[in-house]
Amino acid sequence: MSEKRVARIFTAGAARAVCVRSERKPLSMANTLFISSIFLVVLVIPGFSQKVTVCKEEDGDVRVDCLIAPKQNQINSYEFSITKGSKEVVINTNVTGKTADPKFKDTTQVDSLDLQGYRLRMRKYQMDENTTFICKATQTTESVMVVKGKMLECSAISLFLHSCPWLVASLLLLHVGQSWALSSAL
Repeated sequence: MSEKRVARIFTAGAARAVCVRSERKPLSMANTLFISSIFLVVLVIPGFSQKVTVCKEEDGDVRVDCLIAPKQNQINSYEFSITKGSKEVVINTNVTGKTADPKFKDTTQVDSLDLQGYRLRMRKYQMDENTTFICKATQTTESVMVVKGKMLECSAISLFLHSCPWLVASLLLLHVGQSWALSSAL
């Protein structure tokens, strides 16, 4: 066989192999895109619904942020409580007729977060078991369970990463997108 004929056969074979490879790639990319989209939705939905965050500050105080926005032109009430087992204990409240547990009366403070909700600070509070923190504000109740020994630090980056799971999903999708770009360049 002549060199030209061998080169044409080789070129035609390579072109066919490239065509076959490129035909499979869109299906694979579509599957990866679909799986990544499902993964993104699963990660993002809990981040949007989380209205209560609990963390430990540098000085050891526990901070509970309740992001239930107060209603305008209305007297807004709040109540922070914890549940250990089946017993609910009121920590701090401004609801008429309810009082906080005497154990927490002088060790807690609530600040308004300017139309975003309320922040509770608990001085020298130690979690000795799994605890559910409950926030009731403007006739809405939200809660979060904190496992003993698993409380987040109140650093900005820690809370940001924990409350924004979409960031992890975005980084994953960026990686997948870059790998598609690299594989299509080959």
